[in-house]
Amino acid sequence: MSKVALVLLLAGAVFAQEADRRVQAASFARLLTDPDLGPVAEKALERMGTDAIPALIDTLSDVRSPARRPAARLLGKIGKDSKEARAALTRAADSRDALTSVAAAATLADLGDTSDKVVAGLARGLSHWDGQVRRDAAAGLKAAGKDAKSAAPQLLAALDDRDPRVRKHAAEALKGLGVAVVRRGTESASPIQRAAAVETLGRMGGARENLKRLAELLQDDSDRVKRAAADALARAGKDARDNEPVLKGLKQMLANRRAHPDLRQAAFQALDAIGPDGFDAVATLRVLMQDRKARVRAFAATALGSKGNDAAKAKTDLIVGLNDLSHLVRRASAFAVVKVAPEDADVKAMLQAGKDGKLLLHPDTAEAALR
Repeated sequence: MSKVALVLLLAGAVFAQEADRRVQAASFARLLTDPDLGPVAEKALERMGTDAIPALIDTLSDVRSPARRPAARLLGKIGKDSKEARAALTRAADSRDALTSVAAAATLADLGDTSDKVVAGLARGLSHWDGQVRRDAAAGLKAAGKDAKSAAPQLLAALDDRDPRVRKHAAEALKGLGVAVVRRGTESASPIQRAAAVETLGRMGGARENLKRLAELLQDDSDRVKRAAADALARAGKDARDNEPVLKGLKQMLANRRAHPDLRQAAFQALDAIGPDGFDAVATLRVLMQDRKARVRAFAATALGSKGNDAAKAKTDLIVGLNDLSHLVRRASAFAVVKVAPEDADVKAMLQAGKDGKLLLHPDTAEAALR
């Protein structure tokens, strides 16, 4: 039978008699791993509903079937109210095949079964060599919520996983475990794990409770960790206004001309968000417009543009930037200066000169800025 004919058969399966539907379900289940027909088979089985449960249970129980993982997932959708389906998933969670056991355990977690046995199985899956197993394990632990507490060490280690989807699921799972658990990850020996823990801490609102630790991490050996700490402090905002170690660390980072431009940008953004006494954002950016690194100057120009009329006194700096040796700075200055002084005749004249090819500024950029 051709694949086209099979597609038509699958599409029409839902109209068959009940007995025939159950027989057909077994054939459809075998197609779940077919690269072409798998999605069609999955939809047909979903539309069959409870009639498909016996076939999916048989597939899940067959150690020779390559479709055990998708069968487990489908049972979670179709058989969430079926005792037989839950029992089959529980048995499959003990399978020697990690792909099957973790998929079954993750499905059980989705269905609300967060027993110690399920969580332990998912935690073991986080160290498996197969990326799909690790992804399922991390997703299952995310679904387990606070009941995944015993898997905290494995989740923290997964923040260093080579698969970005595993890292994402692990970070989301850790959010559900609370700030104290995530904070422990900031003390990891792995800089990637420390940075991921700090990022998670910031996203979950834990920065304000860990200002001292974040101030320490601004001195970390890893630029990635330092930037994550600065970003987290930006999220803390005014809560860090009176914290001297935090402010000192950010100011040192911003003033360090040897630091990577991204670090200095993160430090400025944190200070701008915190708004400490005596910090003049526009004045600071005007100084940065004179920096020897083009990326710093370009960032400063862009940031000045975001200040609008408050940065009007920086108009001259931005006009000078239109002839900067770096095209990054010229472009940033062009779009910033029209925001800072939108009706200024000098600004319009300079941009027109750029449009006419009389400046280093590219004519297309000048024209776009004038629109």
